[in-house]
Amino acid sequence: MIQAAVMPVESSGGHPTAWRKLTAREREALVLMGRGFTGVAVARELGLSHTTIRRYCQNAFAKLKARTVPHALMIALMR
Repeated sequence: MIQAAVMPVESSGGHPTAWRKLTAREREALVLMGRGFTGVAVARELGLSHTTIRRYCQNAFAKLKARTVPHALMIALMR
């Protein structure tokens, strides 16, 4: 699955705390958007509505205190 292929891993072998705060779907949506997919393309890829993807991103931004997809991914990878 997408998550397993891109989930960041700390040198200690664990997952960054910020990344673990997100649900699997929030992580999938962010990863795909970070790869350049639009919200509509992510929705199509995951078989969900665009509104659902937008909500996943909003929830992830709030949990990570981020404002954009690249910012959210950077926070998730660094913490």
